[in-house]
Amino acid sequence: MREILITVLFTALYNIVFVCIVFRLVDKPKISYEAITKEKIEIYRNLWTMIYTLQNKLAGFVYSGVGGEYFKEMKEDINAFNNYCLINQPFITPSLFDKFKKIHSELQSSFEDLYTSSKEQGIEKSAQKWVKSRNKLLGDYFQPFQQEIITQMRKEFHIK
Repeated sequence: MREILITVLFTALYNIVFVCIVFRLVDKPKISYEAITKEKIEIYRNLWTMIYTLQNKLAGFVYSGVGGEYFKEMKEDINAFNNYCLINQPFITPSLFDKFKKIHSELQSSFEDLYTSSKEQGIEKSAQKWVKSRNKLLGDYFQPFQQEIITQMRKEFHIK
């Protein structure tokens, strides 16, 4: 009877040690990975929201032609988008980061063209920049970038 009790105790102790080792080797990295994945999803969601908001604000300017405080707010929003991308770069795949940089560059360029053309009325070159930027913002210029970002995000998170 004593031998059976000792065998049961050693087996139980062995199982407890085994479960602890497995938990450390498997579950902790899994929990960390899940937390990182959740953080990445939140970062991508915020970036996507910022892109959408910036596009709509710039497109709104094309229609309304407001200036002054609106330009200051737009510049701050574009800079905030860029800073958010840079701060969260470790969580963003290099190919997606390049896409975000390209969108930032295009939004910044469009903003600058619209801003300078609003200050220099009657200058032909300025008017051409304004029309070019207007067409970018109101057309499907950003659609390929956005579609590629969506495709890469889905691929990264294994979403079909």
